[in-house]
Amino acid sequence: MIKFDIDIDILAKLDEDILHRHAQKLKHRLRKVKSYNERMKLETEFCYYYRELEMRYVRRQAHIRYLTGRGRAYHNTPGVA
Repeated sequence: MIKFDIDIDILAKLDEDILHRHAQKLKHRLRKVKSYNERMKLETEFCYYYRELEMRYVRRQAHIRYLTGRGRAYHNTPGVA
């Protein structure tokens, strides 16, 4: 069994640029790895980073939709200048 040292609480606090850079490094290393165990470890770690980036993107898009809808509702409310 392979032990993974990924702490999702730490991933959640990392800057998005750092997440992108680390994911790219993992992707590059995956191309060169021959060992099955090492490849599995790197793929799993990459998935954690990719998932964190994906969740941030979805959250950002939802926030944009929320702000857009809120602005429209605010301006369409009678009696609100």
